[in-house]
Amino acid sequence: MKLKKLFLLILIIVSLLSLSGRVQAATFDIDSLNLQEALSKTNPPAAYFKIDLKEAWQLINTASLNLSSITIGIIDTGVDIKHPEFEGVKFGNTPLDAKIDVGNLESHGTNVAGIIGANNISSASSANYILPQMNGVVSGVKNLDYTLENRKISKSLGIITVFSVNNKIFELSNSGAQIINLSLSGLFNISADIFFSANFFVHSNIFFVVSAGNDNTSASLAAPANLSFLDNVITIGATTLNDQRKADSNFGVSVNITAPGESVFSPTFFAPPLDLSDYEFFSGTSASAPMVTGVAAILKAIKPELTPGEIKDILQKSADPIKTDKPLGSGCFDPNNNSQGFNGCRLNAFKAVCRILTCSSSLIKNLPLGHITTVAGNGSLTFSGDGGLAILAGIGNPLGIDIDEEGNLFIADFFNHRIRRVDAETKIITTIAGTGNVIISPDGSLAISNHISHPNGLVVDSFGNIFFAEMVGLIRKIEGSSGILSTILKSGLNNPSTIAMKNITIDNNGDIFIADRDNHRILKVNSVTKEVILIAGRGTPGFSGDNGLAIDAQLQNPAGVAVDPNGNVFIADTNNHRIRHIDALTGIITTITGKGTRKPPGDCGIGPDIGIGEFSGDGGPAILAELNFPQGVAVDNVGHLFIADSFNHRVRQVDLVSGIITTIAGSGGTGIPQGIGCLTLFRGDFSGDNDIATLAKISHPTHLTLDKAGNLFISTNNRIRAVRLAP
Repeated sequence: MKLKKLFLLILIIVSLLSLSGRVQAATFDIDSLNLQEALSKTNPPAAYFKIDLKEAWQLINTASLNLSSITIGIIDTGVDIKHPEFEGVKFGNTPLDAKIDVGNLESHGTNVAGIIGANNISSASSANYILPQMNGVVSGVKNLDYTLENRKISKSLGIITVFSVNNKIFELSNSGAQIINLSLSGLFNISADIFFSANFFVHSNIFFVVSAGNDNTSASLAAPANLSFLDNVITIGATTLNDQRKADSNFGVSVNITAPGESVFSPTFFAPPLDLSDYEFFSGTSASAPMVTGVAAILKAIKPELTPGEIKDILQKSADPIKTDKPLGSGCFDPNNNSQGFNGCRLNAFKAVCRILTCSSSLIKNLPLGHITTVAGNGSLTFSGDGGLAILAGIGNPLGIDIDEEGNLFIADFFNHRIRRVDAETKIITTIAGTGNVIISPDGSLAISNHISHPNGLVVDSFGNIFFAEMVGLIRKIEGSSGILSTILKSGLNNPSTIAMKNITIDNNGDIFIADRDNHRILKVNSVTKEVILIAGRGTPGFSGDNGLAIDAQLQNPAGVAVDPNGNVFIADTNNHRIRHIDALTGIITTITGKGTRKPPGDCGIGPDIGIGEFSGDGGPAILAELNFPQGVAVDNVGHLFIADSFNHRVRQVDLVSGIITTIAGSGGTGIPQGIGCLTLFRGDFSGDNDIATLAKISHPTHLTLDKAGNLFISTNNRIRAVRLAP
């Protein structure tokens, strides 16, 4: 009986019942995140700036969001509720609630709770205001509630703590916790995962943020960090403020993402009056995990329907690549197969928020509305500039462009036989696929070391995978996580022996649409079955089929295709000088823009009667307008169609509701003829950067894409230019 009582007493000591409740996310006062004033008194609290937290909250405030309430569980030591940082924070009132932190645990629970979401002390809320003040990641919220549990104190009591933690997870689930912060790894070996894995699986609706541990060993040897492969578990490593691995942080492929774990400013024990002794610069992997928990809470507050798996994917795919001494974050790529030397991924709050809010690409964030600028290319038909500013680089006829979720620009550099990337933040251009050698390389190796041939169509999906067309008749994929190159469609696979794919796009289901230009067809590759489906064009050049099934219609060298959110398909029927539309429900094709006017009539002596188009119709019905070899098309989410009216040297916009067409970029040709006979054209030329887009000279725009905000990017004469359309 005495032994049983002793066991129960130990269990009570090491287990603290939960305090449950809601963290109500309110509008954030950006001034309260102004930590620069603190720099004169202490070392810089730079961790919050390192993850672009201020920029994330600026974006949230600009969007004027009504944030949802979030319940966060913290399985850790107690928290010192007397600290002014927790003024207004609501804690539980059951007899065994953890409120005062245990001294020999060095304020661990108070630190963690404060990093996640302690309230800001300000002159408006406290007479005891001093600098520096604490700023939690979800800071500025009102009526915070935390759910707390005592973490492991002694390794000799490990099995008791494992059972206690698992029981507490059930309690947190019953209290409505959506995110749980765990600072446990390194205290248990992976034998404990038999308990953790079952609990995580049962509570698949909860997002678990797990500290990888501070044992300077592989996180795969620590529970529950070894469970980072689960959709609802993300394991966190720690970096210094210089993006190096914190020396004691666990590492390896089990670590999904990192966050700063050095000098993270947080509250500690409070002894009035409020002064610097009531704060400390908390370090360790336990300082990193709550930063990720806080950003996860922000995402959930913005978009409550996000699943744990979706939150994990957003956090990983928006992370910044870093180089460390050991693999420390597998979220943004495969750390074992990255030729750039990156082997870690650091949390970026701004980029994470950008994935669920409308963000203007930082490539043009200072450009006035309606203005145009160059974002890549110096106009020369050369290869140069890797590692430097993109606007100084030589690009050899970019025939495919797209923008990823973070605003990074990807370019199919046709004559240079490369895929290149422009970083949205640094504006630096690098090659990510191709060597410049036109010989095709086999699949299965890194794209950066493979040869590719004449890439002339490109799209990036929401997972960071890059799909591009090669003129020799291939559709290829660069895996976003590993950089591995593979082929997903070859000549002869439900296609004639030769195809020239001028452009590709991708719909919301992941299906790939291909403008098979020289076979006069539009194809779709089903993302699940990999089946190649004909959706438009009989394969013989000509114009016919309006108001009938698209598969029975004739197209003539279609160079562009786009798909709207409802699955409707838009085709640049290039040599017919028209834009055509396929209804997603009926499969019926119609012309929505372009009369198909040709001049001069008759055969130019080079094959089919292509003729030369004309320009007219601005301000009137798009169906009556004249186009001149339209190539690229793009469609936004609010009913606007964009057309690269290539030989008219303009980009035009069709309001799909009113049917009115206008020019939004380009002033037309210079009047200087190029060519001979019936193929005489006018040169587009180049001018107008940083001025009104409709006054600029644009030469032969070919491909278009939109960023998440709705800003337009244009592939033109060895340059990529952008027009600011979104406020």
